[in-house]
Amino acid sequence: MAYSYLELSQAVERVGQLVNLWAAVLECSVPRPTRGTDMVCNLTLVDPSTQDRPELAAGVEMLCFAASPEELPHLQRPGDIIRLHRVKVNHFNEKPQLVGKVGARGAGFAYCLFHGIAPAGGAADLPYQSSHYHYHFDAREAELLVKLRECFAELNCTRMGGSSQYLRRICDVRPGVFFDCLCRVVAADDSGGTLRLLFIWDDTDALPFPATYDTREQEETADLQRQHQHLRTFALPLQDLTGLPGIPLVGTALPVVFPKSGRVEQPPVGSWIKMRNLGARVVNGQLQAFYHRQKSRWTPWQDEARQAELEGEYRQRLAANHTAGWAPDPRAAGGELLALCRHRDRPISTVRQVLLDTPAATPRCYRLLVRLVDYQPRDPAEMCHPAAACGLPGAASGSWVYTLKLLVEDATGQLDVIVFGADGNAFFAGLPARDLHADPAAAGELQRCMQCLLGQGCQRDGGPWMELSIRAYFTDPAHPWQSRQYRVCDTSLTLLQQRADPAGGG
Repeated sequence: MAYSYLELSQAVERVGQLVNLWAAVLECSVPRPTRGTDMVCNLTLVDPSTQDRPELAAGVEMLCFAASPEELPHLQRPGDIIRLHRVKVNHFNEKPQLVGKVGARGAGFAYCLFHGIAPAGGAADLPYQSSHYHYHFDAREAELLVKLRECFAELNCTRMGGSSQYLRRICDVRPGVFFDCLCRVVAADDSGGTLRLLFIWDDTDALPFPATYDTREQEETADLQRQHQHLRTFALPLQDLTGLPGIPLVGTALPVVFPKSGRVEQPPVGSWIKMRNLGARVVNGQLQAFYHRQKSRWTPWQDEARQAELEGEYRQRLAANHTAGWAPDPRAAGGELLALCRHRDRPISTVRQVLLDTPAATPRCYRLLVRLVDYQPRDPAEMCHPAAACGLPGAASGSWVYTLKLLVEDATGQLDVIVFGADGNAFFAGLPARDLHADPAAAGELQRCMQCLLGQGCQRDGGPWMELSIRAYFTDPAHPWQSRQYRVCDTSLTLLQQRADPAGGG
């Protein structure tokens, strides 16, 4: 039986008809469940004819359905060749779309997957996967396969695929907009009762938001609303990852919320993947992505050259000590920072680097570039206490000390740091510790200062930033994660340095 084949540009014009064709597969998503009992995957197909049609240059989508994931196509390499029989041509969202179901009682479609580059050893004509045990393949089709391999090799399938209009780096992701991304999976967390988490990375920093900003109320579908009660800010589980290679020291590890379903396959940690149609939201100031059961999908990303480019960008960023993509450059724009430390010759560390040092339980100092997320106590009158009540040895009678905690963050994580004692007076330069209950003017000035650090009135993307020097110490070195403490030291707020002390002393 001889089959008649169409080019893709011809096939997409046959809406409502069944067609046969050959094509190169640029992408094949991992199987995922439908609302019913079937599994589905998405193929992105191109052939030489799509290059003459701008609307087809990025590829033609095909939805493949089957009763089990094993029956669906499993692409070994982008650019491999697929032969399709009896696929239906549809039109969806003003774009052509091919659809077929494997093994649908004789009415389904059939496929054979061939290597895009002929393998050595005389098996060039054999498909490495076929939907049916018996399939038609004669000398004419063998000749066609050879010609297609030559043609696709000349065209270069990476170039043929074009660029995705929805492809975003993590630094460009915004809430409320679905997006695609190329990324590496750096960690997974399955400890939640109803949600699974993946953390993805592409060497860029997510846009920071105020802790008061939250977009969950803008989501209207029931599936997404059911997630809301389980959402919070999610931290990379570094306590479980220390000692493992491959944890990047800079760049956001963006949490991706997955449904906890055994039918949704997750990519392995360490793999490079392409994510399609991820949603984005902000939860308590943290940018998060979510995997939509019907819309989202992922596929292995096997472009080694592009992966090497991203790894090269990462190495360059480390070499340049560029730790915070949304912060002012402290070397060129130190005047924009709301706090400066005395150790400006010290390399800047990320919060992730600080936390990864925890198992060593070694006291040391770090220089950070961070923004303020929250502080305690919130009442400025409670930020100072009598030195004697704080257990300071040799405290002068009637002297006061700062006792407050700052929650700070950069693109890699959050950290609680303490402002205390003499370091507190240095930090709030020009506003030394005192009885703030008895000095409402000073308490008001301190309140305005903290609101400024939180970004009140700030117009720059990413908000205001501080350069901090902190000292790490451990009250019980045998249990470093439980006993770690961090104290601000040798740092002063620039917004208070020019102010005179209204009380004349402490």
